[in-house]
Amino acid sequence: MTERAACAACGGLNPADAGFCGQCLASPFRAAESQEAGSQQVVTPAPQLVGVGAPAASFAGSFQSFDSPASTPAASTPVTAFQGPPPSAAVPAAGRAIASEGARTARSGEVRWRWPHLWLFGFCAWGIPRILSAAISQSQSFSQIVDQGLILQIVGYAIAAVVAFALVTKQQGGDWTSLGIARPADPMGEVLKGAGFGLLLLAAWMPIGFMLGGRRFELDRLMQILVGETSGIGLLLAGVVLVVGAPVIEEIYYRGMLYEKLARRSTWLAIILSSVLFVAAHGSLVILPLYVLAFGVAWKRRTKTLWFTMAAHGAWNFAVLCLAALIIFSPAESFSPPDGSYSIAHPASWRRVREAERELPTGGGIDLALETGSGSAVVLKRAPVSPGTSVEDVPMLLDRVYRSGTLPVDSMEIPQPVAVNSGGPLDGAWQMRGSMTAPSGVEIRTRVIVALPRGWEQAVTIVFVCPLPACPSAEPEFNSILGSFQPNV
Repeated sequence: MTERAACAACGGLNPADAGFCGQCLASPFRAAESQEAGSQQVVTPAPQLVGVGAPAASFAGSFQSFDSPASTPAASTPVTAFQGPPPSAAVPAAGRAIASEGARTARSGEVRWRWPHLWLFGFCAWGIPRILSAAISQSQSFSQIVDQGLILQIVGYAIAAVVAFALVTKQQGGDWTSLGIARPADPMGEVLKGAGFGLLLLAAWMPIGFMLGGRRFELDRLMQILVGETSGIGLLLAGVVLVVGAPVIEEIYYRGMLYEKLARRSTWLAIILSSVLFVAAHGSLVILPLYVLAFGVAWKRRTKTLWFTMAAHGAWNFAVLCLAALIIFSPAESFSPPDGSYSIAHPASWRRVREAERELPTGGGIDLALETGSGSAVVLKRAPVSPGTSVEDVPMLLDRVYRSGTLPVDSMEIPQPVAVNSGGPLDGAWQMRGSMTAPSGVEIRTRVIVALPRGWEQAVTIVFVCPLPACPSAEPEFNSILGSFQPNV
């Protein structure tokens, strides 16, 4: 039998000629004092604190099917506060740590949870909040709806964390290295290096994203909602979800449970499949920045613990959150059409939908299309009018817009004059209000304003649409957009 000795640092048993300890990765390996007792070697190990960072013995002598039943029963020895292996403990022949290219990441040899366990974890983390969110009243303001949704997500993350603890305790005998959670030699250094790596990944993506975005940074709908359309408390909750909850729970699921299960068969399979599923879970298979993050941290999981990838993920999300706040809370953005006939300003939180801006076959075109994360939208278009058309003809133009059938309304009110920028270029504008019920059951409110700026031979039509819960916050911003309209003639 191969002679074994206990590590002086953690008490774990290793081959006497090992280069490093397979339990705590102490290098070089230093054996504790030992003495011969009969035919067995009795070791006097250093005391070991049993906890999250103290990996159990790992069994990786031969790669079995990654979904095969456990072959080594969990130890039944009572656990005390400080404990090392009993003096006469039998050592499994396959007891050694997995190391790739001198990697320094200890990994237990077998993952004992099954695919239903992963489904249970995912259901608790994301399914339960989604189900409970159906009970949120839609009669509240949009920010209140978002705040309550964030609270439910935090609850889901907390339940998932409890499930992960139970799975590791029951299925793995408390061996947290089965999730990639091992105690690093320098915990703070591991976290700081992970955070730096996450920021490095984001820095590598930003120039690419800037060029692909038309030399500007575009915010996705989620960031628009979490930063631009929540209350102060909601912004704090968003920070908890994005910087703490999501990095911890998503890393446990994708780079912990899923990665470790797949890595027993193929490291490349684990990297690719965990990354693709991570991106797909965010709503699309074509989210390029998330591929940068996913493949970056999955690649590092070959040699790094989950603490490293959690820190990288959290740093990425924190930096994106700060960038979104910088964009959304910046001063209003100014817009002018190519011919420079007018200028208008809109809040930075209203994202331009450039693919909707186009010339129309009948003349004129859609100059500007804006949307918010809550679903509110503004469309500004111009259309030629017949010579001699005056302000008194505007109600007729408004009625013509309604009858064209292009508006998202089931019914409209009678046109009414509206005071927009009284005495200004849109003086004499008329508006109609309408509503419709979306297939989801949410009521949609619509405002259509038609004006004939003085000296123009074109009518300006501005359409504002908002889901009822979002209208209280979106309508004042829409009024500010109207008030900023300035012709350059």
